[in-house]
Amino acid sequence: MKWSPFLVLTIVCCCNWAISQGVTTTQDLIYARSPQGELHLDLYLPQNAKKDFLIIWVHGGAWKSGDKMNPPKTLVDQGYAMASINYRLSTEAIFPAQIHDIKAAIRYLRANAKSFGLSAKNVILWGSSAGGHLVALAGLSNGDKYLEGVLGNYQSFSSDVQGIIDFYGPTNLESILDQSTPHGLEVRIPALQLLYGADPLTSKDIAKNALLFNTLMQTILRYS
Repeated sequence: MKWSPFLVLTIVCCCNWAISQGVTTTQDLIYARSPQGELHLDLYLPQNAKKDFLIIWVHGGAWKSGDKMNPPKTLVDQGYAMASINYRLSTEAIFPAQIHDIKAAIRYLRANAKSFGLSAKNVILWGSSAGGHLVALAGLSNGDKYLEGVLGNYQSFSSDVQGIIDFYGPTNLESILDQSTPHGLEVRIPALQLLYGADPLTSKDIAKNALLFNTLMQTILRYS
């Protein structure tokens, strides 16, 4: 199914479940196993969920912290099914492991959608800050072999994304340091060094691979 990149806006193993205010919550589903360990997600299914849409929340935290717990549930309250995922932090694995994890989660959810009683025909990625950067990059890289990865057991399923909700995610990791204040440099240089696994001041090739503009141009050419 083709989609437009201009839609950008800026079974169960060892799990726990509960029902609250018409929403069934299933926690700690294992969606893939990485060299660093198991990767988990939580699933929120409202009664009479809107058909054909699945929201996937990707947390922020400078790529090095945060987890899937306590995601914003505004869209769940409006009737959308949502998954909140953990991904390998930069303290565990360098880029592009984080994108590989997101795409593995999408494939897992599509493969098991019927078992969960949901539809994953249209996947909408939603994230903020570092999570915003990751969802935008994952969503704009449909069919990109470098960013696809081979994580998980569902390689025959698509990881394509039909929409993105990006809350204040950084978009240009090549220029972000030049645009930073002294305080910003104190925060961003260590964060990017962990993400790249190298000095961000000299790792221009890695920054280009994580650059949304380059990925957007490749996507436009691929679908034009």
